[in-house]
Amino acid sequence: MFSFHYNMFCKQVCAVCAEVHVPDHISRMADIGGYDGNNRTTLLLCLPELVLFVMSIYSGSKALANITIPAFLAVCNSCLLMKRIGLCFLHKTIMFSDPFGWLVHGILGLTILGVLKTDPTYHNDGYFWMYVHIVCLGAIFMFIEINKDILKLSKTKLLFYNYIFSVFVFAPCSYLLGDAAEAVNFQHLSLYRFYFGCLFSGVFGVLLNLYHIKLQDSKLSAYGESICIAQIVASVVSVPLFHFSMTKQHAMWIVANQLSAVFIASYCKSKHTEPKQTSQGEKS
Repeated sequence: MFSFHYNMFCKQVCAVCAEVHVPDHISRMADIGGYDGNNRTTLLLCLPELVLFVMSIYSGSKALANITIPAFLAVCNSCLLMKRIGLCFLHKTIMFSDPFGWLVHGILGLTILGVLKTDPTYHNDGYFWMYVHIVCLGAIFMFIEINKDILKLSKTKLLFYNYIFSVFVFAPCSYLLGDAAEAVNFQHLSLYRFYFGCLFSGVFGVLLNLYHIKLQDSKLSAYGESICIAQIVASVVSVPLFHFSMTKQHAMWIVANQLSAVFIASYCKSKHTEPKQTSQGEKS
């Protein structure tokens, strides 16, 4: 019902805003993305997702400024729990139709609480932006899931729109929010390694997103596990690269969290492949 009303709302917005002037330079950039339809309509339909993407970038960077990478990735796994709850309400399925699935997701939630409680460097502002980041990621997933029938865009094109929109938003907002003024006092501002690191991180982030899309399109059977294992590798590599304090109890909760995420990915894959295997057995 919500999806139907939103679809009707989008159609009305497009009809009313048919004369809205989208700047020509944005339209030309949209053409570079390979979209052949009405760019104004496409930008209007994607606007909520574009805003959420920008908010996720900003909140994620704010969170990482005060939270260690292992803790950040561990808390980010709460998106798995949000995804399951969201799909349950969206498709109107019985919440306890899969008790074991809910059990493992509940264990994941407990490990997240353990990570939060035992973090020796707990920072209120950092975790506030962490929560905003998680909510934005969950909202992006639900928005795309609800409106997948009207968002006629490939994942690569949507990623292109996201980056273009973020440039036009962050350029003025960096001055309005005071981030540009604070950057002047950054102690490594005069070092070339700082600018090289910024450029490298941006390019590397784009390449990671493109490779992530490629993995999704390839329908790799171990796609979910590969993402979770990549998080484990990133957490391990960050320990010698960055100096931060970590207690044994905090490390144990992070390990339990990451292993729970791998198990959930493997369990969800087996649940999706089980009907296919049984149907093949019936045919034989």
